[in-house]
Amino acid sequence: MLLEIKPMVLPKNHPCRPGYAMRPDYITIHTTGNRSWGADALMHGRYMRNLNGSRLVSWHYTVDDSLIIQHLPDYESAWHAGDGNGEGNRNSIGVEICEHEDGNFEEAVKRAVLLVRTLQKRHGIPLSRIVPHKKWSGKNCPRALLPVWNEFIEKIGNNNLIPRGNFYLGKRLESIYPGLLRFYACPSWKDVDVAGTVKQGYGFPIIIAKVKVGAGYQYRVKNSKGVVYYITASPKYVKVESGR
Repeated sequence: MLLEIKPMVLPKNHPCRPGYAMRPDYITIHTTGNRSWGADALMHGRYMRNLNGSRLVSWHYTVDDSLIIQHLPDYESAWHAGDGNGEGNRNSIGVEICEHEDGNFEEAVKRAVLLVRTLQKRHGIPLSRIVPHKKWSGKNCPRALLPVWNEFIEKIGNNNLIPRGNFYLGKRLESIYPGLLRFYACPSWKDVDVAGTVKQGYGFPIIIAKVKVGAGYQYRVKNSKGVVYYITASPKYVKVESGR
């Protein structure tokens, strides 16, 4: 499986980007603890980006069931381990796994396993240094994985682990609405989150997933440049077709 990582790196002057050089000796695993609808990797990336310094928290990667987002370079420290200037913050790569209600946690874990393997190979980090957040601060995190931590580590060593195929692989979305159909920058129906519109007969070449947003559903889609957007999944407005 091709491991696609979407860069959403904080700017150098961002208050949540410490800017300290580090040698990554560990990979620290977290789970978000956020069960809210739509609280996927993109939403957590937007959350971190929008922090104004009132809360100094950051990590390197967020993983959900269809996407991996990178927030900081591997060779810079982050504030994710709760141990001040200890090894957790200063010498480990922080990986957050999403737990949102409308996502598939098991698939997110499989994707995180592949990311961890990639980081291990890149930085020469042994399996013994894949650790839970709890190691550094005592916090009950990753809450959803601690009861099965040994099994999680075994998955990292199991090269036969493959995430489930995407039902929408090879499918495209087309607007059938005879006007301008809005699409959004995040899972939302709000005017402020509208990113643009598509005409009837136009759409998106890639469908990633179908997600629940409020009382309705949206498709998480990508345009030809790989940018992720959200658009209504109502068959009154769109249709799903084989890619062409």
